Amino acid sequence: MTSIPYYQIHEFEANLGGQKIRVNTKPGIPSWDQITPATRLLAEITYRPSAEHILLCGCGHGALAVALARQNPDSSLWLMDINFISLRMAELTLKANGVSNARVCEQPGIKASQMGYFDTVVLELPKGRKLARRWLVEAYAALKVGGEFYLAGANREGIQPVVKDTGVLFGNTTLLGYRKGCRAVRAVKTAPDLPGADWANEPGIALATWYEFKVEIGNSIFKLLSLPGVFSYDRVDEGTELLLANMKIPPGARVLDVGCGYGILGLYAARFGAASVDMADVNLLAVSSAQENIILNNLPDAHAFPSDALSAIKDRQYDLVVTNPPFHSGKSVDYDIAQTFIADSWRVLVPGGRLVLVANKFIRYDRQMQSIFDQVEVLAETNKYHVLSGTKRT
Repeated sequence: MTSIPYYQIHEFEANLGGQKIRVNTKPGIPSWDQITPATRLLAEITYRPSAEHILLCGCGHGALAVALARQNPDSSLWLMDINFISLRMAELTLKANGVSNARVCEQPGIKASQMGYFDTVVLELPKGRKLARRWLVEAYAALKVGGEFYLAGANREGIQPVVKDTGVLFGNTTLLGYRKGCRAVRAVKTAPDLPGADWANEPGIALATWYEFKVEIGNSIFKLLSLPGVFSYDRVDEGTELLLANMKIPPGARVLDVGCGYGILGLYAARFGAASVDMADVNLLAVSSAQENIILNNLPDAHAFPSDALSAIKDRQYDLVVTNPPFHSGKSVDYDIAQTFIADSWRVLVPGGRLVLVANKFIRYDRQMQSIFDQVEVLAETNKYHVLSGTKRT
């Protein structure tokens, strides 16, 4: 498919599970413009006519949801994803295909009321083994005793270790299919209590837990909560450290932290001079973490919310936008998101406002910034990263 503007919604038709499906999608979600081999495997093997409730974890653009809903017309299908864009696209895909027995859940994980509720849980392998383990624990808790769990993914993306984790957790796995370097397995929940896998009790993986750590910046300590699936969830990464060391907050500034993760840039700004701070991220686990960290660090003038790049920013204007922009979407490299961050930052900045970002040195965002901003400079650099500043004309 040819490149399209980042915010433009694209539609394509796919054959999946013997059905023609209209898919609504856009950049910003993993495999946004295709049907993966793992998705095809899951569409072929997940036939559960007796299932009353089915949960799809990681719904993506919604193509698999349509296939499952049609194959199981008497079932109620629930869709979850940690990606805010995925939920929006899945809603559009369901509507485009006239699906009425599926719903999108605005939550990044299961609720207490949903434990033991589902007959079937379906998961396509996410990026990162610890996030996969978190989903496994949630899938086990969500299933009724006797319920079935279906998992598929590519060998090159780490499916085999996660299949082993599935076997440890459920006590059983059955290989259902193998194609184009992908495999699909089924596991059955045979007991109500979670088995004693050590990793299943780790903070952030166990139900209703967070990974907790502290960061000292200057003479100030921040208490932080985070979750697997959030960028650099268990530490402050090297690029962000460099940005923090070179990020000056004008007194009384209105600050936007875009692609905020668990929120350390926005938290720093809120504590050291900003009048107000907004934090935005497409990852719902990141938004939840940032919201908790605002409360934990007693910063009432900061707010965190989900947003596809800066699309949720309508009428607000800022003196400073800060970001450590992503250049991956799922498992693939995608610079479109960060380039959209840069273009949109100019839009929301007041005259004289600045965008300050950190990036790997091999990514030449400075060239795009020079085409938009009036003054672009390198504030700091190491052998791996550089901190760039762009000022909007006064």
